Amino acid sequence: MQVATMFVCRSVVPVGRYPFYLAVFIQLAAVSPWLLFSAEPEPVTIASVEQLYAFDENLLKIELFMDKDAWDKVRFSWRGKKKQKVDGNWITTTSDYEHQPGDVIINGVKIRNIGIRKKGGQGSLSAQRPSLKLKFNKYKKGREFVGIKDLTLNNNKQDPSQIRQYLSYKYFRRVGLPAPRCNLAKVFINGKSLGIYSNVEPIKKEFLKEHFGSSKGSLYESTAHDFQPRAVEQFEAKTNKKTDDKSHLKKVAALLENVETTDIDELSKLVDLEQFLDFWVAEMLLSHWDGYAGNRNNFFVYQNPKTDLFEFLPWGTDQTFDVRMGSRTGQILNPFMSEETPQIIHAKGRLCAALYANPKYRTKYLKFVRRQLKNNWDAPVMLAEVNRVAELIRPHIHLQEDGFNEALATLQKYIMGVATRISRELEDPPERWLVTLPEEGASSLDLDE
Repeated sequence: MQVATMFVCRSVVPVGRYPFYLAVFIQLAAVSPWLLFSAEPEPVTIASVEQLYAFDENLLKIELFMDKDAWDKVRFSWRGKKKQKVDGNWITTTSDYEHQPGDVIINGVKIRNIGIRKKGGQGSLSAQRPSLKLKFNKYKKGREFVGIKDLTLNNNKQDPSQIRQYLSYKYFRRVGLPAPRCNLAKVFINGKSLGIYSNVEPIKKEFLKEHFGSSKGSLYESTAHDFQPRAVEQFEAKTNKKTDDKSHLKKVAALLENVETTDIDELSKLVDLEQFLDFWVAEMLLSHWDGYAGNRNNFFVYQNPKTDLFEFLPWGTDQTFDVRMGSRTGQILNPFMSEETPQIIHAKGRLCAALYANPKYRTKYLKFVRRQLKNNWDAPVMLAEVNRVAELIRPHIHLQEDGFNEALATLQKYIMGVATRISRELEDPPERWLVTLPEEGASSLDLDE
């Protein structure tokens, strides 16, 4: 026990009756028992990418060091042309999230002169605890850390439990879907704690090689855009940027212009529909309302070079396990959607609507829901993991204890209740699609504006 913790030892028991250290022990136990038993093992030296994203009894420790001016440029920057309110202040500085130089120590391993920049959009915007991208080869060509060039550190601003991203990506992977590895890290800037961040594996060439055996296919990221003729032009190419051939995306968009009459056979030549059904079910069970199905947001598609078909990859899962309910029906309420519908079709992605409108694929989708409930959704295991991780991060959170505990209770409530709710919906599923699909160009980000 470090001496620094002894400030809590104030007249809880009469010290004179006990040897000094025994008195300290008893007094700490009386005031705050977790202080006695929360000692963490020494950080493991990271020697592989597997260790970088492993999550057993350790939290990753990431220490950043930057000049004050460089740190201010990072945390006050904003990617956009209009003023943004950050932590109560209107931000006028724009730098398009430019990298600034700094050093980093990862579990004791120091790497000098890396690039550090802000990341994220309106929901995670913060000047005090910004989400961050670390680029190891920004100022030294070819440099990597355990085989990777970048780290993605998300600030969990929209997740007071701090662990939704970790749990969500873990579930996607349990289903067998390609999804980032993720763990949690204690992050510091110039010795000051920023609290707990999610260390999320970037979806880049290294990721594609691991999951698909090749990174030669076309990878696109979409933010608030669906498969519609003009909208697909906004899909951002992450590989094959020089050619940026969106012809396959445009074919998908053309087929989905009228979801009631989509030629599913032709669609199946462009999209891996079986993979998408599993992806959609996972998003639905996790209540990932800000993903593709719920909000046409936070997703990647990769044209697998082995099949030439698009496959979906999850992203931005910090608002999963959401239990906000509608006022009239008691169903899950998507803040971007006016209708209150059963959770199994609480979505507005055009691909979801087209498949549900097709009798064969509606039946198949419902079958996939039942299969995941039976084979993958394991509430006791998930709850045990919530409890384990919560106690591991509790000493390091930047939030008030009451808020953290309330968020954990909400998360646990969702995990315990969703299977029963979905099973009831499966007894009498809607025979048709009930959600009005957004017009092309309609924003998915109005909530934060």
